[in-house]
Amino acid sequence: MTTPVTATILEALAARAAGAPEVLDELWAPRSTSWRSYDGRETTLDARQRQDLARSEWSLFRQAMPDFTWTTELQPVGDGSQILELASWHGTNGTDNAAVELCLIYRLTDQRIARIEMYCDAQQMLALRNILHKGHNH
Repeated sequence: MTTPVTATILEALAARAAGAPEVLDELWAPRSTSWRSYDGRETTLDARQRQDLARSEWSLFRQAMPDFTWTTELQPVGDGSQILELASWHGTNGTDNAAVELCLIYRLTDQRIARIEMYCDAQQMLALRNILHKGHNH
């Protein structure tokens, strides 16, 4: 089910994938948690930290891989308190190629993004991290 709030968040997530992470600024919960399947790590950040992270990640991706693309398919799940994103991250640094296929689940609380679960292949993420590390050191 798509509610007006869910529709707003869907639009913002699509805009973020197109290179505008700042559109999510007002949509983060005061404290949000993220969990990643590839290392089992859970992180809790306040809204400002989450905003800064979204911007710095996008900037790092573009710096390390000028041709970086983020394709996405988004859909609300159930009563609209969850959003499913099937995404692909692709880019090269001139010599190395990264391709990460992932599933992100956004859980909403009080009409804000309160939790993100990221499911992806650890080897694909390692290849991406290696490219990002090389781009950061140049």
